[in-house]
Amino acid sequence: MVGPDRPNDPAGPQGDMVVLSQARGESQNGLGDHGHGRRGRPCFWDAPHLKCGTALLLTAFAVGLLGMPLAADAQPVKKILRIGMLYSERFLPGADLRLLPFFLKLRELGWVDGQNVVITEVHADGNLQRLPALAVDLVNSGVDIIVAWGGTPPTLAAKQATYTIPIVFPSAGEPVEKGLVASLAHPGGNVTGIANYTGYGKQFEVLKEAVPQVTRVAYLHNPTAFGSPEYLQASLATLETQARGLHLTVQQVPVHAPDEIDRVFA
Repeated sequence: MVGPDRPNDPAGPQGDMVVLSQARGESQNGLGDHGHGRRGRPCFWDAPHLKCGTALLLTAFAVGLLGMPLAADAQPVKKILRIGMLYSERFLPGADLRLLPFFLKLRELGWVDGQNVVITEVHADGNLQRLPALAVDLVNSGVDIIVAWGGTPPTLAAKQATYTIPIVFPSAGEPVEKGLVASLAHPGGNVTGIANYTGYGKQFEVLKEAVPQVTRVAYLHNPTAFGSPEYLQASLATLETQARGLHLTVQQVPVHAPDEIDRVFA
């Protein structure tokens, strides 16, 4: 909460302003086969109770889309599966716990990293402009499937890079509106995944319940994470409309890179 006389100070003791943030895509830095030094940045939606379920669903997508048999009968798998992991941001040490169930489930299904599956990871390190080139690199490396971690930006980059290689996103808001899939019931094409977005209205309702006196909200967002200028404008218009319905005033604060966040609160 921020006092009215210090609108940019998150440490203000009393006031009527709350700062919200919109998750942006995660990052990567070059091609590299998976190893024990995996790093990355956790996302706000990585609640502990969602991690395992998301990873298991993701594994089911990965194996099912490829139409490959599971090794439940202990028969050796001849095919070498190549999984490309496209991240928006590089993980911090220890943040890869959200990925652990994914790799454990792969092993349970008979896919062992370094034996019958090769995992190639690329990281954009928060620079979303790098994602298209990284996605093309993955396609050219011959991966069988691409897992896009970080919501819309890496998924769109992967979709633009290939129309044939299966693409899975663990989490993305409004995938239909953003052009990731044709519909939730019938995604179509080569992209599928998990939608997890509840919309601005519900977020504002929860905020008002938690802080009834709030009247002003700062909305931190990365404009490039919306997929297209048209969708960005439509989203911000919806944001404003739903905020007014709850008598809230929104201050839009675009943030393009992590090092800009300190400036916002300066």
